[in-house]
Amino acid sequence: MAEMTNPMDSLRLLQQAINVRSVSFQNCESYPEVSVLYDTPNDTARFTYALFNGDIAQSIALFVLTEPVEGIPCFQMGWATIENERGKGLATNIVSKGLEELKNGMKRNGISKFFIEAVISESNSESVKLASKVFTEKPSSCTDSFSGDNALQFLQVA
Repeated sequence: MAEMTNPMDSLRLLQQAINVRSVSFQNCESYPEVSVLYDTPNDTARFTYALFNGDIAQSIALFVLTEPVEGIPCFQMGWATIENERGKGLATNIVSKGLEELKNGMKRNGISKFFIEAVISESNSESVKLASKVFTEKPSSCTDSFSGDNALQFLQVA
């Protein structure tokens, strides 16, 4: 069976695209130190928020439009930080600022309510810890549909 989706893979691929200048970020409105890239891989809306040091993406937060929950739009959320920058609070920083930017952007476009969801392996204690800071709702135990691994589903209205 396949492994759980790992946002670190997205960060590595994103850095390759940055290196060859095939993607272009914009500064965010509320947090100019945060950059955003909107794209639609496989015709699915994705917002990638990033903290940079020069041309190096140090930490990212991804928000990918997924199946609606109770008829309300839902964004699957993930994050990653390059190995040598972990433990400095960058993931918490980019997740909180990225989520705030996403909320502001959705409101500007007439969407005042949406769900955010994160499905995290039970063994990924650092990500579970971060999600527990971001989500006020308690997680539910689940089985990751992609990998079959034991996971925690965090889900709440943003």
